Amino acid sequence: YTLSLHDALPILKARSDLNHAIRDGKLERKPCVICGEEKSEGHHYDYDKPLEVIWLCFEHHREAHKNPELLKEEVK
Repeated sequence: YTLSLHDALPILKARSDLNHAIRDGKLERKPCVICGEEKSEGHHYDYDKPLEVIWLCFEHHREAHKNPELLKEEVK
């Protein structure tokens, strides 16, 4: 499944804003909220709020996109 450029723009902008905030020291990367892995990625629930993320490792980030309901149960 491939997103159109129109659909991908909010995602790309959110990623860019998040990365700039980390680079500029405005936001600190945290460990995965599920397993504690230090190497984590920001997962956006709302791309219009680029700095509001949940920190997940690569594996749990992919799970979150495949099955968002599963993640909600694990993070409670």
